[in-house]
Amino acid sequence: MGTLWLGMLGSEADLKLRFGKSVRKITGAGHGERGMIASEFKRRCEAMGVTPPPDVCSKLQPNEGNGSSGPPEEINLSGTSINPKVISSLMTALETDSTISTLILADAFLGDDVNNTLRTLLLEWNCVGIWEVGVRALADALAANRRLETLDLRNCKVGPRGCQTLAVGIKHNTSLRHLDLRWNNAGLIGGRAFVDVLQWNMSILEVLLTGNEVPEEVMRSVTVLLQRNKDKQAVSALTASHSEQLSSTLQTLAKHHQDAVEKLQHKLHSSDSKHQSVAERLAVASRDLSAAQAASKAAEDRANAIERDFSVFKAEGNARISDLQKDLKSEREVGWTTSSEPRTY
Repeated sequence: MGTLWLGMLGSEADLKLRFGKSVRKITGAGHGERGMIASEFKRRCEAMGVTPPPDVCSKLQPNEGNGSSGPPEEINLSGTSINPKVISSLMTALETDSTISTLILADAFLGDDVNNTLRTLLLEWNCVGIWEVGVRALADALAANRRLETLDLRNCKVGPRGCQTLAVGIKHNTSLRHLDLRWNNAGLIGGRAFVDVLQWNMSILEVLLTGNEVPEEVMRSVTVLLQRNKDKQAVSALTASHSEQLSSTLQTLAKHHQDAVEKLQHKLHSSDSKHQSVAERLAVASRDLSAAQAASKAAEDRANAIERDFSVFKAEGNARISDLQKDLKSEREVGWTTSSEPRTY
C-alpha cells in the first residue's frame, strides 16, 4: 500500500480512504440498520479473500452485548490489527448504515500489518487539529512508527499546542523525511517547537510551515537545521556508497585470493599426486633392486660353491694324475730293468 488518506469525522461523517484508485466516502444521507454492517463487512472480506477479524466483527455489532461502552453512532476500532483489505471492506460495509457518524481508528491504521508497507499518509483538508486527543494519537503513532516517510497535514487546523505535540512525536522518529504543515496555525510557539525538535531529529529533511505565521527568524532557524540534516544525509549516503564500493572491492579481492588459493591447492594436490606416483615407482624399483641384489647374491654364492667344488675336483684330479705318473714311472723302471738282464736259453 503506497498511500493512505484518513479524514477526521465531523458532524457529517466524512472519511476518505484510498488504496490505489479505490476511494470510499461515508455520508449521513442514507438509511440502514447498525446490525447490517457486520454481515456486509464479512461478505466484503470474503469477496476480497481475507478472513474477517473477530475483534472487528464484534465491535461492528450493536453496542448491546458487545462490550462497547461508546455511543451507538460510534465504532471504536482502536488497537485492533487491521490490514488494507480489511479497511477497504469496512469502508464499503459502512455505506450500508448512515447512523454511524464516528469511526475511531486510533492505533489501528498504523498497526503492524499496515505499518510494514505504509510510506505516505495524507490528511490534508481535515480538522485533525481541532481535537487534541486526535493530534496526540497521531503523535504517539509517529513516535512508534518506523516506516512512514511523508506526512501531509495541510489545512488541518493544527495550532501551536498541536504542533508542540507533533514535535514531541517526531523527536525520535528516524523514518519521517517530509512533514507538510502549510496553512495551519503553528505561530511562534509551534515554530519554536520544531526548532527544538530539530536539535534532536537529524533524519527529517523537509518541514513546510508556509502560512503558519511563523516569525522569519524562526523559519531561518528551521531552514538551517534542515540543511544540516540534508548535509548529514548526503555525507551518510556518500559514506554508504564508499563503504559499499569498498565492500565490493574487498569481496572481489577476497574472491580473487580464494581463486588463487584454490589454484595453488590444485597445483599442490597435482604435485603431491605426481610425487606420490614417483615415490610409488621408486618403491617398486627399490623392491626390484632388492630382489635383483638378492638374486645376484644367490648366484654369487652358487658360483662360489661351484668354484670350491671345482677346486676340490681339480685337486683330486691333480692328485690322481700325480699318482698315475708315479705308477707309470715305476712300471717303466721295472720294464727297463727286465730288458737289461741277459737272456738264458
